[in-house]
Amino acid sequence: MTKKILLIIACILMGSTLSAQTGVTHHTHFSQYMGNQEWGYNIYLPPGYDSSMERYPVIYNFNCMGGDENTQISMATKLNDDIVSNKVPPMIMVFPNGGSQSFYIDDYTAGLKVESYIVMEFIPYIDQTYRTISSRTGRGTTGFSMGGWGAIKFALKYPDLFCSGVPICPVNAFDGPAPENDMSQFVATYGPAARGLVGLRMIGGADDPYSLSVLQATDAALKQLNYDHIYISVPNLGHDFTTIDSQYGTGNNQFHASNFNASGTPLGDVNGDGEIDIIDALLIAQYYVGLPVNIDTSVADTNCDGSIDVIDALLIARYYIGMITQFC
Repeated sequence: MTKKILLIIACILMGSTLSAQTGVTHHTHFSQYMGNQEWGYNIYLPPGYDSSMERYPVIYNFNCMGGDENTQISMATKLNDDIVSNKVPPMIMVFPNGGSQSFYIDDYTAGLKVESYIVMEFIPYIDQTYRTISSRTGRGTTGFSMGGWGAIKFALKYPDLFCSGVPICPVNAFDGPAPENDMSQFVATYGPAARGLVGLRMIGGADDPYSLSVLQATDAALKQLNYDHIYISVPNLGHDFTTIDSQYGTGNNQFHASNFNASGTPLGDVNGDGEIDIIDALLIAQYYVGLPVNIDTSVADTNCDGSIDVIDALLIARYYIGMITQFC
C-alpha cells in the first residue's frame, strides 16, 4: 500500500465520537475558501465559559490525513480533565476541518484553499464568535500526522498569529511544492522570524516510519538557527496518536499554557514596571501614532480585538481611575 493510504488508515483508526467528549459541540459556518459552502468545525469550551465574561486562549487542533473536524476530539477530553484537576488554566480548543488530504496548502486538494481558510477566515470567525484572546499570545497549534505538519506550518509561518506549537508525529507534504516538501528548507525560510516568539514542543515515536525523518530534519534545522525548542522521541513507538495523547497530553497542554502570555506580565502593564497606570496609556498612544517607544506589545491589546490602538490606551486610563476593574 502507498504511504498516503497507510496514513489515512492510521488516522481513521483514531477516530472519536462526538457524544463522548465533554464540552464539545459541532457547528458549521459558510466558507468562501472551502468551496462556497457550509463547512464544519468542533469546539471545546471550558467549564465556566457560559457563566463568565472572561476571554480564553485557544488551541487550534489540525486533523490528520483522511480525517476531518471529528477525528481528534478525544484531545478535548484530556484538556478538560487537565482543567478540572487544575493542571492547566481554562482554555478553548477548536477543531477545524482541514480537508482529508490538503496538507494545509491552498489548492493541494482542488477547490480547497485550506491555508487561506485557516488564516483569513476561520481564525477571525472564531475570534468574532467566541470570547477568545484574539492576539498571538492567546493562540497555539497542535495536530497529529498531517495535522502535526499543520501545527508546525502555521506556528512557524505565522508568528504574528500564534505563540506555541505542539506537532504530534508530523508528516509534511512529501510530494507538495517547495518549501512545504522539505523541512530543512521550510525551517530555514520561516524559522528566523518565529525564533523567540513561538515555542515548539515536537513529539513522535522513535520507530515511526512516517514522521521520524520529518522530526529529525526539523530538529536539526531548528538547532542550526539556535531556535530554542523541545523534541521528544518516544522509544519503541510508531505512528501512534493514542499513546502519545495518553502519556504526554497533559505535558502538551501545560506547554501551551506556559506560552500563552509567556512574559507573565499583567495585561496593560506595557512598560513592565509592575503597575498599570497612566504612563502605560500614554505609551500605547505614542506607539499607535508611530512614535519610537519601547513597549511589551503582547500585553498592550487590552480589549483583545487583535489590534493595538487608542481604545487600548483609553481602557487603561479607565482602569487607572477605577471605572473598570478588568480588561477584555
